[in-house]
Amino acid sequence: MKHFFYILIFNYSLLITNYSQWVVVSTQGNQAVNFPSNNTGYSTANGITRKTTNGGFNWSSLSGGNLTGIFFINDLTGWVVGYPGYIGKTTNGSSFTQQPTGIQDRLNDVFFINDNTGWIAGGDFGTEIMFKTTNSGTNWLPISSGLPNKMFSIYFIDENTGWCVGGPSAPKVIKSTNGGLNWVLQSTPATTPLYSVHFADANTGWAVAGYLGGETIINTTNGGANWVSQTSNDNRYLRECFALNANTAFAVGQGGKLIKTTNGGANWLVHQTGSSVELWAIDFVNDTVGYAVGSTVVLKTTNGGVTFINNISNEIPGEFELYQNYPNPFNAMTIIKFELPVGAARRVALTVFDMNGNEITVLLNKTLSAGEYDILFNASDLATGVYFYSLTVGNTVITSRKMILIK
Repeated sequence: MKHFFYILIFNYSLLITNYSQWVVVSTQGNQAVNFPSNNTGYSTANGITRKTTNGGFNWSSLSGGNLTGIFFINDLTGWVVGYPGYIGKTTNGSSFTQQPTGIQDRLNDVFFINDNTGWIAGGDFGTEIMFKTTNSGTNWLPISSGLPNKMFSIYFIDENTGWCVGGPSAPKVIKSTNGGLNWVLQSTPATTPLYSVHFADANTGWAVAGYLGGETIINTTNGGANWVSQTSNDNRYLRECFALNANTAFAVGQGGKLIKTTNGGANWLVHQTGSSVELWAIDFVNDTVGYAVGSTVVLKTTNGGVTFINNISNEIPGEFELYQNYPNPFNAMTIIKFELPVGAARRVALTVFDMNGNEITVLLNKTLSAGEYDILFNASDLATGVYFYSLTVGNTVITSRKMILIK
């Protein structure tokens, strides 16, 4: 009996390994990352800028310098920023030409909405620094909100509407609706400097922070008129966030922390990355291909960071079936299996609820053909208790089952 128990645990460990959501593809990490296409990407930090043309597996060194921010508008054209007051531009994806600013302050972030129009945010301690260009960086014009505190991150949803966040003496969120010429201070529940801001559309966005204060996540669904606090229940601080759409967003930070929400931030799930290196930046090329970087690691997902679903058999089932999760009770991870009978491909959803019927997360929501499938559910951020999962096909709930999480 004891021998059988050890075999069972070993096989389950192998099963989890095969369901990896994020894979370490390189140890040549950095502190900022931008991928203009699936295979071509750039990263930079204090001392070096690197480039990959094979999806992050191999990187070549391009330049040095005290660099902190990076943005590429396509595979060849991009900008890096740093200090003292440094802006570098490349149009060939390999060599950079310095663009003048006339300042010595630190520049933290750069963002372009198109080939010509871009913004830079930075500053030192209580000094705010922002620039704008409308001619691809040939000229950079200073802009200002008129408020102190350096800025860490800037993001525009179009040529007019954008947000910028910073600190350090107090958290700061400002918004512009005229391309950065004027800024309005927005009220937030944050208590620590904000390091990153990213919007899915003109209404929905997130900003994150933490450092000595632990995790901070704030979200808006009305363009920043109101910001509310959210939590992943993991107090490790955060460095950067990325919004795929109004429901789906990611954030990375301390100790390899990588979290994801699929319901607008009502719940954040902690993803297992296999790395304990602090993650500084995250970027997605599209809904499925994304990268996260730390000083000595590059992580990659090709399935949008979702819980991996596996087609486990070529046999066609005769009816719909949702099986009991295995193992059950479980600690952190469990497998859920279901079957779809012959018929046209259909939209299938697998959803987890708490005891009160509140939606916790959507594990699956995609079109599938007939077959047998199983899926890994990572519940490492949930509390001990009873949960339910249901299988919905089209608009019809096929069945639901109960599972027990014990920590």
